[in-house]
Amino acid sequence: MTASRLFQAATSAGIAAIAGVALICGVQVVFFNADVARVEAAAASAVPDPATRTQWIATEAAPALSPRDAAAMLAQWQTTPGVGGTARTMIAARGAGSSQPERLLEITRALSVAPTAGAQWLAFADVTLRLGYGTEHALRAYDMATLTARREGDQMLARALLVLREWERMPEETRRAGMAGLGEVGRSFGKAGVEAVRGAVAANTVEARKEIADALAPKLGGDKAFQKAVGL
Repeated sequence: MTASRLFQAATSAGIAAIAGVALICGVQVVFFNADVARVEAAAASAVPDPATRTQWIATEAAPALSPRDAAAMLAQWQTTPGVGGTARTMIAARGAGSSQPERLLEITRALSVAPTAGAQWLAFADVTLRLGYGTEHALRAYDMATLTARREGDQMLARALLVLREWERMPEETRRAGMAGLGEVGRSFGKAGVEAVRGAVAANTVEARKEIADALAPKLGGDKAFQKAVGL
């Protein structure tokens, strides 16, 4: 399936889903925890070393749960107040072990359930670029990520990191937006944030690093220490 069809599937299904999403609260937290236990137990059952397994129930085996079923189980909780953030974090973590095409399909399914999940739109942009589908759909997904998580600090940093990693493929407007976000929140994440930014910066050419430094400097209000810390 092409990136275009996946993007259309995510957006069209998402628009339809918006009208039907209802807020779920209270007792559903209990059901969410039960689903998490099933996902973790099924994942643990695939680990050959018993010492690393998460115990399910001592008298019974972990229930069979395919990766697709696990993704769908977690995706249904993404919009639920109180547990949605945890569900989205788990989905993102699970994606680390998937192939990029499988990851893109997982993201598309997740967006059909939670079309306002900014982290998933950003993941769509990232994976699309990694797969070499070009920048058109990636940039559209990046814009959706910005629209749906404009002021969330962790997502502002994540968007900036993607811009830094893909600097030479990003248009000027996207570069400016990424550096504006980095200038605003980059120093709020302490050592972990500095290391993440430094790693993304280091992947660029000397010329690109100079461009990044010039673009970021005005957003930092003269804070040369941060620039130096991230290798600029």
